[in-house]
Amino acid sequence: MAAIALCGALFGCALPPPTRAVAIPPPPPGEARIWVYSGWDPYAPETESYILMNGARVGVFYPGYTFYRDVAPGPYVVGVESEEPPHQQFAPVGVVAGQQVYLKVESWHDCGGGDVGGGWCRTNFATYLQLPQVGSAAVAALPFSGW
Repeated sequence: MAAIALCGALFGCALPPPTRAVAIPPPPPGEARIWVYSGWDPYAPETESYILMNGARVGVFYPGYTFYRDVAPGPYVVGVESEEPPHQQFAPVGVVAGQQVYLKVESWHDCGGGDVGGGWCRTNFATYLQLPQVGSAAVAALPFSGW
């Protein structure tokens, strides 16, 4: 994300348009849509990680972006792949044909250790199911990554 912002500042590169400006078809008949998004927070880590659905990689988490996956009806567990499994939070969600659900990912650094020249830091993620009106409004305003 920082590279995109730098590109825009130095060279006039355009950010992707907000999702509301992109022609996105409805979910295919018999399928549901799971949206994954992250609001932009200048203090959050700019970490890119894989989004997992039922343990399979289905996309890339980019802070401040959104994407979706069309899926068969059924239960899903959605979260972000992390090097620190105890610090992951996955959101369980069940979907039916024609339904659209919205999952927000938040990230933050967790640091600790010594005061002088040492310590550790890791990025933590949490995935939350959002109300449809909250999630759809957030998604509409964010750049669509399509990934």
